[in-house]
Amino acid sequence: MVYCSDTSGDFIINKLKHNPYLGYHPAIIIDSNATDYYEKNGIPVFPPTNEIHKIIKSYNIKTGVLCDYEGDLSIITSLYRYTISVSKMQTEFTYTQQLKDIAGV
Repeated sequence: MVYCSDTSGDFIINKLKHNPYLGYHPAIIIDSNATDYYEKNGIPVFPPTNEIHKIIKSYNIKTGVLCDYEGDLSIITSLYRYTISVSKMQTEFTYTQQLKDIAGV
């Protein structure tokens, strides 16, 4: 699951989709600025909701990727075994290393 605000996660989402060796597939996007459900490049996008834990369980998601998310992080970090934070200031090499470290690749 990727948490972002508008387009802040687009670069990471594209990298995950096109580099399966990283060990992650973006199954769902939570956009802090979304007001309704929609799809982005075939990936379901949800607005923040109190029912997020149900979505996580239904998709069996274990890792959350935070890309400059503007919502409540305390709830998010409590829902996952792993969370990866990627800020706009990080380089492609930096976040790729983080993803590899978590995936055990």
